[in-house]
Amino acid sequence: MAQTDNGEPSEIRVNNNLTLWIKQITKDEFTVQKQTATHLRHKPYKKIENLAKVQRMLGKRMRVIDKEDEEIIIHEFEITLNSGNKRYLDNEFYFVAYYPEIKVLLFDTEGGYYSIDFKNNTEEYDVSPDNHSISPNRLFRINAKCPNNLAKDDYSYFIEIWNRDIKQYEHIGDLFSVGGYDFDWIWIDDNTILFTYIAYHQIEKERIYQEVKIKVV
Repeated sequence: MAQTDNGEPSEIRVNNNLTLWIKQITKDEFTVQKQTATHLRHKPYKKIENLAKVQRMLGKRMRVIDKEDEEIIIHEFEITLNSGNKRYLDNEFYFVAYYPEIKVLLFDTEGGYYSIDFKNNTEEYDVSPDNHSISPNRLFRINAKCPNNLAKDDYSYFIEIWNRDIKQYEHIGDLFSVGGYDFDWIWIDDNTILFTYIAYHQIEKERIYQEVKIKVV
């Protein structure tokens, strides 16, 4: 992410629907505004990681098939969506958690995350509800694509907007297209995010602090 040399916000037009205004701020400005807006931070979803408990909750929608492999019990899964469609997951899928608030079942694989959304009868690869950050009035949601490796240390962040007609979030554009790591952000209103990260090209590992304003056409 960049800004003009004189410190004024720079305009980045992501696509025809999304524009970002990005302004460099100081660490002190970031800290003060973050403390003021802490109450607006999206609370993590309730997360159930006990497989037996999730089986009881989902009933016939999740059948666990135990198989023995060299004296080790492994799990395979038969998942039935609310639409009646079934998904068969072999032993390369590892159960992670169930999020009852949003009705999402999450698995992990060597190729990345795999999730099943019972509410919308959809499947998605490389995303996890743990990476969601929702704006104060739930208009926008930050999401992230996880890399296709077990380390999962390089995320690609994007933004979604709530569609009232279909009652779900829809992708509207990439948000954090930066080369960096150790990201943190917080919403200070429904259209403004405070964002910080360490850029890969920084020899001294200097942390960058920015204010990002979102404009949707």
